[in-house]
This record gives sequence, C-alpha cells and structure tokens, in this order.
Amino acid sequence: MEKSRVMWAFALFSAVLMTEANGQPADSESFELKEAFVGLGYEVTQLDGCRLAYMRRIQPTEENNGYFAVWRYINLDSIQDFSSAEVFDVTNNGVKNFLIELKFDDNYDELFFPVFRFNTWVREQYPEANWPYPGAMQHDRFSAELEFELHRRVEHVAAMNRRISFSKYGSVTYVEGSITSIAAQFPEELKNLRDAIRTYAATRECDIEN
Repeated sequence: MEKSRVMWAFALFSAVLMTEANGQPADSESFELKEAFVGLGYEVTQLDGCRLAYMRRIQPTEENNGYFAVWRYINLDSIQDFSSAEVFDVTNNGVKNFLIELKFDDNYDELFFPVFRFNTWVREQYPEANWPYPGAMQHDRFSAELEFELHRRVEHVAAMNRRISFSKYGSVTYVEGSITSIAAQFPEELKNLRDAIRTYAATRECDIEN
C-alpha cells in the first residue's frame, strides 16, 4: 500500500512537470530571473508574463512523509512593491537562514477570501486534520480528500499564489494568504532575486503596487 501510494504521488508530480516544462523565454531579464532562482536551489520551468512557477526537489524521508518536490506559483500582479524590502535572518533549531517577504495587495485579499471561508469549513468538518498544510510534514490521511474539496468548493485556485507539495499522500495545495516568504542560506542570493524580479516585472509591465 505504501509503495503504491508513493508511486501514485510521483505520477502526479511527473504530470505537473510535463505540463509546466515549456520552453523558457530567451531574453536577458528572463535568463537573470531564472538564474536567481537556480541560485536558491529552484528550477524555474515557467515564466508566463507576470506569472512565475518554480520547483525544487526534496530528499524524501520517513520523517517528512516522503516529501519529494514542491512547486510554487507567484503572480507578480498581486504583490506590493518590495524593491526596498529588507532581507532578515531567522534561526530555527540552531540553523540560520535568511528570508525576504512578498506582501500581496488588497485585490489579492479579495481573491483569497473564499479560501479563508473554506479553511473555516475544514476546521469545523475535519477537526482532526492538520489543514491547511503549509508543508508536506503536515500532510495526513485527510489530505487527498481536502485537496479534492478545495478545488470543488473554491473557484480560481489556479489564479492564486500557492505552493503544491508532493508527498506519499499525493499533491496538496497550500494557498498563500496576505504574505509569503522566500528563504536562502545567504542574503546575497535573496538580494539578487529581489533585483531580478524587479527588472523582469518592469519589462512585463506587471502591476506591482507601490
């Protein structure tokens, strides 16, 4: 049963990978943005106007529920200006990392509201579930059912900023709220990413609010 569940999850991931792996734009701004994500350990497989999709593979273990990949989706039209956003450090279990935050605008808050209501419904109907699942370590026996319900009950999930984690429980979507963050081992990597996003967004006329 465990092996078949893992194979099913990997098949789902492969399908997403094939869907997203379109040819990359060749202009310098796209190249620099892609390289900035690669520097963070991600593989950018889709730059579609103001929509970014990037993926990282994870080493699956028993402790992380067989977590083996994550896709992240960001719509630059939904973020506030972060050209002066500061990189700050956090320490977790003795390990220091650096973060940069992306804050979303008021229009995104309206788009997210149905997810907020869905989260409330889940807490009432599935009190034992770990939902929402920010990472694969929180995935549980309710994950597949709640993933189905999310897409059945909430419209426009594909238009939202989100991450899709792949584990032995399958693919599970976590829709970002009013803010998200990107982490790195070194601050320079995040500064490079911030500058690359700003330059790329300007060439695509993305509606990043000031």
